[in-house]
Amino acid sequence: MVRRHELTDESWSMVEPLLAPVRMGRPVRDRRRVVNGILGEAVHPLTGRL
Repeated sequence: MVRRHELTDESWSMVEPLLAPVRMGRPVRDRRRVVNGILGEAVHPLTGRL
């Protein structure tokens, strides 16, 4: 089930090819989860938390 502000499978299939390939550093386990987190923060920013 897709939560609010998360990418659907169809949307992810369009976004995934646009991401840069992993070259150096620690590989991200789930790139889709990272993108969903960025989108969620853009929609609902944490106010006053650092």
